[in-house]
Amino acid sequence: MNELCDKILLTGATGMLGAHLLWHLLQKGARVRALKRKRSDFEQTELIFHFYNDKLSRYVKQIEWVEGDVLDVLSVEKAMQGIDTVYHCAAKVSFSNQEDNLTDINVKGTQHVVDAALKNGVRRFCFVSSIGALSASVKEGMVDECCFGIVEANGSAYSRSKYYSEKIVCDAIDKGLPAVIVNPGVIMGYAKPGNGTMQLFTMVRNGLQVYTNGGSGYVCVDDVCRAMILLTESVITGERFILVSENLSNHELLNMIADSLKVGRPFINAFRPLLMSVAWVMEIIQKITGKKAFIDRATARVTLNRTYYSSEKINHRIGFEFTPIQACVEKIGAVLIRENQTVSTVHSI
Repeated sequence: MNELCDKILLTGATGMLGAHLLWHLLQKGARVRALKRKRSDFEQTELIFHFYNDKLSRYVKQIEWVEGDVLDVLSVEKAMQGIDTVYHCAAKVSFSNQEDNLTDINVKGTQHVVDAALKNGVRRFCFVSSIGALSASVKEGMVDECCFGIVEANGSAYSRSKYYSEKIVCDAIDKGLPAVIVNPGVIMGYAKPGNGTMQLFTMVRNGLQVYTNGGSGYVCVDDVCRAMILLTESVITGERFILVSENLSNHELLNMIADSLKVGRPFINAFRPLLMSVAWVMEIIQKITGKKAFIDRATARVTLNRTYYSSEKINHRIGFEFTPIQACVEKIGAVLIRENQTVSTVHSI
């Protein structure tokens, strides 16, 4: 990326990953056209900039905010005009099978962005997929970039949506789109309360006592942003890269979060039969009341699953080194403690 030369389009700029990536791009002097939906606000983006001890308003000359939606073909094509580089982060993340518009946003939205990029001849394209798009059917060893296959029928709707959206990008690469694909693990990053992994911090701070035997690959949001920028600036094209710092059990991660918040660790193991039974009951209650269940069987399966992922490829290709997850968790925990102390002080005045 040539500073202040390339014009970048960033989708999902007000989402958790998009807002962090926006900050990282601006540090390089980039000019960014940031796509936002009409009903989206800047609250989360401003919070994330504050996390970096920075202010969003400081970059008014570098950011061109445009209203649009990845489901609106015309708005995407308009936003793509004059663009050199695209970072496609816009997506809906959910491990429940109750999300009606998840496939539309993740699959159709990606199709619209890819089609517009091909039509406008962009020079570089970076697509954010997920480890969920990779087949976890490997019985021995770790999942790597070669494990791209049809996601198991019992996989989540989110995993299937990322698999099919990644296929769209691969088809576009065959048509000449100079794209790279990243498959991040579960992204640990500061965001609005209840957004992404911040839900885990909230639950632990509120006294979460249970954990499951599952586990996954985790990565710091800063590492995802750095990797995306480095890969997009490189000559690499037509390849996917797993971004996972560490493979951790759910219990290990929750213990890290509890320690960072200086609260008690979860100590009750929710075994599969118990968790699946609770999820089944919650689904029945949802059908009766119409109120969305806090857990369903699809979400329960995700929390019970244990898969290991390898990031050797990106380390080998560009010498990329990841941040330890504990360091990432401790940074978020310290900020949350400081914010809580500030709120407590204000309430006591």
